[in-house]
Amino acid sequence: MTQNRATRRAAAAEGRRTPANAARGETVITVQTRDGEKEFKLCLTLSAIAEIEDGLGVENLQEIEGALQSAGSRQFATILAALARGGGHDITVDDIRKGWNIGIQDCLVAIVAAFRGAGAMTDGEYREDAQSAGEPQAGN
Repeated sequence: MTQNRATRRAAAAEGRRTPANAARGETVITVQTRDGEKEFKLCLTLSAIAEIEDGLGVENLQEIEGALQSAGSRQFATILAALARGGGHDITVDDIRKGWNIGIQDCLVAIVAAFRGAGAMTDGEYREDAQSAGEPQAGN
């Protein structure tokens, strides 16, 4: 397991693509950066959850989900940075805020996919249909 993680991190550092590990809950987001189009793996690890809770000033996963309903650019950048670090990338909130060109809908879809991949969110909690009204819809 450690060898696989080290291999993935080394590949990421060299700019080589490695497939997302669905069993680990990884998802991939493609972002236009200053250096061109890049893929980033996102993964909701325990460390990422702790970073997100600290960054948003919340206490648990339910509060994170509630915070997504009214999140702004700083909150999305905080969540994306934590998820990207969970996926093995050395990235900061400032890197995202200054260097990523991503729409809010794509941002939300990626975040929801990472939470779902980790089993922290069910399909009914948010709609990720890109053709919807452009805002998350609370589930039943």
